[in-house]
Amino acid sequence: MAKSITAKVRLRPLPFDSASIKVAAEIISLSFASDPLIRWLSRDRTGPGWETLTPTLQRWQEARLRGYAIRAIAMEAVTVSETPESVGSCFLFPPGSHYRWSDVFWWPACFKAAWDQYWAKPTEPFSDPEKIGTMMDAHHEFEDKIRDKYPSNSLYYLEIAAVKPDCQGMGVGRAIMQWVVEKLGGSPCFLECTDQKNIGFYEKYGFKVAEEKTLAQENDATSTVTLYYMIRDPEGKKYCWTCKRRHKKCDEKRPVCQRCVQAGMTCEGYKTRLTWGASDTATSTGAGVVLNPIRQPRAKTRSSRNRDVGNTGESMPNFPLDMPEFTSGQSPDELDLLCLQFESLSEELPNEDVAQKLMESFTTTGYQTLTGRAGQDTLFRSDVLPLCESSISLRNACLAYQASLSADTSRWTPIYMQSALSNYLGDLDTPSRLTQDVTLATGVLLCSVSINSLYIWSPLLKGLHGVLHARELLSNIERPPLADHLLEVVALLDIPCFTLNRITPSLDIWKLYVKPNKQLGIEQTSGLPYTLVNLLADMDSPTVENDLLQWPGEIGDDFVQIHLWEAFRFAGILHSRALVGSQDPTTSLPGKLKTEVARMRVFAAIQAIINTGTFNFQLTLAKAILYPLFIAGLLAENDQEQRLTRVAFQYLMQSEQSQTEQMILDIIAKVWKFGKGSSEVSKLMMATEAAAELNVEIHLY
Repeated sequence: MAKSITAKVRLRPLPFDSASIKVAAEIISLSFASDPLIRWLSRDRTGPGWETLTPTLQRWQEARLRGYAIRAIAMEAVTVSETPESVGSCFLFPPGSHYRWSDVFWWPACFKAAWDQYWAKPTEPFSDPEKIGTMMDAHHEFEDKIRDKYPSNSLYYLEIAAVKPDCQGMGVGRAIMQWVVEKLGGSPCFLECTDQKNIGFYEKYGFKVAEEKTLAQENDATSTVTLYYMIRDPEGKKYCWTCKRRHKKCDEKRPVCQRCVQAGMTCEGYKTRLTWGASDTATSTGAGVVLNPIRQPRAKTRSSRNRDVGNTGESMPNFPLDMPEFTSGQSPDELDLLCLQFESLSEELPNEDVAQKLMESFTTTGYQTLTGRAGQDTLFRSDVLPLCESSISLRNACLAYQASLSADTSRWTPIYMQSALSNYLGDLDTPSRLTQDVTLATGVLLCSVSINSLYIWSPLLKGLHGVLHARELLSNIERPPLADHLLEVVALLDIPCFTLNRITPSLDIWKLYVKPNKQLGIEQTSGLPYTLVNLLADMDSPTVENDLLQWPGEIGDDFVQIHLWEAFRFAGILHSRALVGSQDPTTSLPGKLKTEVARMRVFAAIQAIINTGTFNFQLTLAKAILYPLFIAGLLAENDQEQRLTRVAFQYLMQSEQSQTEQMILDIIAKVWKFGKGSSEVSKLMMATEAAAELNVEIHLY
């Protein structure tokens, strides 16, 4: 299967028919053909193996999977297309039995499995029986050991997660593991990792190595293989939540951890874990932003999960399980995603002299990088900066931002971010703080720091949305000036087309609460006309391309703004085609704008901005070319367009801190190398996956 045509996958229950089992068996054999354990088990480690797909191997593999399909939750990953193709398989064993033998519907399947086990008895043709015994003894030893640590009927076992070899690295494995994590919820699970290089992949989904076991044959001590037994246990830690997030040792003092106090952070205690609640539950200004438990007590979770297992197991292919796109999947614990990334080199905040110097720099020059591109002075200096005197959260967010602006001070950014975020979460749960502009401003600034430092940031938007909802700012169009400005900034950050590899879904804040009331003038932060932003915020509309083509424009203060708006307009057209997968109008819709022409319109506008010396006199406005440059550069088809892209990026990377721009250019170059001749959809997907591999959300304006 060519990578250029793979865009989306979804998981559905694996059908029990012979054809589906056959395909799943082939995928598993091919994906594990070079696995260290499989090669060690082989009688001839240098000879043929599972990659040969011999009939004997196929019969054994199919029989094995038929048994698994009855006892486990069997899923397959298929492409989202008119003719879905299976590209992955997953077998997750639940804590308790399905009791499918008691269901008449499953009797034919059970009979086939019984026939395989007691009469046909197919065998694996390549492996050494003695080595298989050694492997199974190690498996049962660890399984017995780990099951003793948990209540009965509480432990899952991930037997297989396999991806078709020519689809590996395209997000299929990520989609499978997202389903696994969603299915597990708060329940523990263990697996056996048979290849050391895959440990990091499983760690992304909460699994940790609990034990290593080296297998060896008695008569050949030189032939060994190491198994890595990994456990995912969301409820097994006893540290305070702040220390858990920071990966620091907790002193477990009650009611608050003294290590948190010494580090200048708010200890979040040991109570039930919290995550963002649904925004529509924050209905009163007399309560904090709703923070919901991410998991219920174990007994309740297990009970409801057993019902879910039964439903999933009984579902047949006529009832496929729709999965979210893996480019926008969410972790079950968004707060951990935010906080675990701040790995600081020090336990404590820098001394006050450092803080004072950073604050002086921020209040004189640093804050200006946060002001708008429309050429107007925003409310930041007059209304936001004075609030630092009353909020440690906002002050430390400002210090973190200023530290991020220089390589000499960037090492302090995660330290200040830890403190700012910890105190900010406390503000969200304090009714008196919730109604103040300083809480809203802190959340916005935390997004800015995270974007500037390439941290995960989009989960913060849900908390900001809760603040806006609780203060009734979303429904009230007559907002105070500062609150109105901050709402627009939050809404801009929420527009999905401006973020590469966004891990949370858009809340549609702009479309729902800004667009209906803003049809005239220039938006201060982006420097774009409201009418143009309204179109870009509605990129999933079937008429967006036509709307962008017919956009009448706005009157700007200078020609540079006009060039910038044209770049955004035609980049939006290109982006919309890449999102919906429409064919090039050169072949399907005569008379419509050609994709090549749209790209050149973007490059021409960018070249005009560079030629006018904007990077020398209006740097903030000039750097806004990042979004249109990314879109046009990503889709560049020839040497001239690629050369223009590199030249424009050189202008963007003139500043000291240009790691974001360099990363984006590296991603584009990777797509040029591996995506030549691919569709726009595939190129955008490849860029998204590249960002996902780096574990970053990249904001593009």
